[in-house]
Amino acid sequence: MRNTEFLAAACAFALCLTAAPSEYKSTRLHGNTVQAFSFTPALSETVPEDNVLLASTEHGGADYLSRIVFLGDSRTYGLKAFAMLDDGEETAQVWTPRSGTMSIWDMQQQKIVYPETNTEVTCAEAAALKQPEILVISLGFNGVELVQKEYFVSEYLKLIESIQSASSQTKIVLQSMFPVCRSYTLISNDSIRKGNNWIVEIAKRAEVYYLNTQEVLADEAGYLIEDYSTDGCHLTPLGLDVELEYICTHMIGGK
Repeated sequence: MRNTEFLAAACAFALCLTAAPSEYKSTRLHGNTVQAFSFTPALSETVPEDNVLLASTEHGGADYLSRIVFLGDSRTYGLKAFAMLDDGEETAQVWTPRSGTMSIWDMQQQKIVYPETNTEVTCAEAAALKQPEILVISLGFNGVELVQKEYFVSEYLKLIESIQSASSQTKIVLQSMFPVCRSYTLISNDSIRKGNNWIVEIAKRAEVYYLNTQEVLADEAGYLIEDYSTDGCHLTPLGLDVELEYICTHMIGGK
């Protein structure tokens, strides 16, 4: 992250800390400064079984983060737009459609931009080319309020199965949908929590991992913390740092 962005984010976060108790502590991964973080847990959702839920581990650091490819919608695109990963805005670790967003409808046929060639391919085609070690999938936000559970689960499973067929050694992590701020009215947090419970079920059925990132992005009432968001929905660099910290302290095979 650029220094000016980090300083602005740090100031905003300091204000946030004065207003809320802290129960989770970690350290900032990016940049030249080590920044202490404190998080307040959100309202609880369905707790997955131990063999699905990624539990707290030691910090994996930049090495663990570099092993991950992130597949998602516009909320994932922020990792590229704000230069949060290796190679900054030119990172090859973010897979999103050229538009920056991705809906729940027919996900296995939607095209993402494959960074190495700047060509549009399906997620399965990208997986066949890249053979990523770890793939973190963050999808479902665009459409969760408009479809029934059966359709949501079916489309998600089709996507996972297509990726597994193309890259059988890839470890897949389904990340919880992030909440939205109290000021955001286009989708409800009730719908997001419902969708996250569906994603837990999908993780169990597909025998992949579930990452409950939403718990460190929300306040005690379950809303996305305002300082973490640019518009009530998408994450600021500060919010993205919190997300990445959570990922690095909930590793696959970690201790």
